Amino acid sequence: MKVVVLFLLVASIVAARGIPVIFDTDIGDDVDDALALALALQLPELAVKAVTTAIDRAALRSRLAFKELGFFGRQDIPIGTGADEPLFDPVRRGRHAQFDVLTNQDVVPGPGQRAFDLIVRTLLDSPQRTTVVAVGPLTNVALPLKVEPRIKAKIAHIVLMGGAYYMPQREYNLYRDRIASEIVFSSGVPITAVGLDVTRRCKLTADDVERLKKAGHESSKFLARQIDLWGERTQ
Repeated sequence: MKVVVLFLLVASIVAARGIPVIFDTDIGDDVDDALALALALQLPELAVKAVTTAIDRAALRSRLAFKELGFFGRQDIPIGTGADEPLFDPVRRGRHAQFDVLTNQDVVPGPGQRAFDLIVRTLLDSPQRTTVVAVGPLTNVALPLKVEPRIKAKIAHIVLMGGAYYMPQREYNLYRDRIASEIVFSSGVPITAVGLDVTRRCKLTADDVERLKKAGHESSKFLARQIDLWGERTQ
């Protein structure tokens, strides 16, 4: 099982403590997004300022992200919900097993925020330039870049999981919204793209999962359950 290499990459790009980060995710598909968000919340080098969720039942993804934030005591972080459809292709309504952990209580409070609005406001209001970490299709990142050019100067770096650069294979995140990917890569903003060439070398072993289950923290139990649900779906 691959795990997004937020684990390796962001710390190598940002050296200062508390670098502001917007975390954009399609959490609920492969389990690596849930693990990457958990790490981002705990890295002292990072300060997660917003979480946005991308395409295909995005409202449920926001609820799942909100539930995870609760296990780390960080439901103060605002969540923005992206559009269900990418810029080019239709919505896909397949079952996402990780949503099975949601209950009626797992609801993002308030009237709800659009990912577009949250990204633009977070960037423009920040006194520091912000790093955008995107671990899903790039719809939420592309739209603000296209519509609000002022944000380009406010983005220090875009770090994304996407592409396959040394293997003859189409990678899901970039292909799922091809137009958005083109907008992001043509934006002129500094980008570091981590592709399948790297992520497939990052393995979560059975021993790793067992240690997670035995850790005794509610957050660890939640992540272990997410791994189990993902494993059941992929068997």
